[in-house]
Amino acid sequence: MRGLFVLLLFQCLGEALHRFGHIALPGPVLGMLILFVALCIYKAVPDSLAESSNNLIGVMSIMLIPAVTGFCFYLLDIGDQLVPILAATVFGTIIAIVFTALLMARLIKEEHKSLDDTHE
Repeated sequence: MRGLFVLLLFQCLGEALHRFGHIALPGPVLGMLILFVALCIYKAVPDSLAESSNNLIGVMSIMLIPAVTGFCFYLLDIGDQLVPILAATVFGTIIAIVFTALLMARLIKEEHKSLDDTHE
């Protein structure tokens, strides 16, 4: 429950930054960036936050149903914008995959390095 509270707190912080800071990024995205910076500074993920995050990832497909439904509903209206939308989706996915792979490689390297340091 504490992990879910932390996630919602950072989402609220992102929403506040979006509204009062007039930043073009959506509030939840800003909240994730703030959480990422906080976790980088803290240098660990609390167990409650990891557990809540894993539970939410398990039901992520349910959370995407409204967005997909809205997209299908307006599909005829966005016919002339379909190519840019598809290009943004494909390139955005590629960028996300590459970034995630690089981040995971670095985190795994850091974890192995810290494990080696503790065994010495």
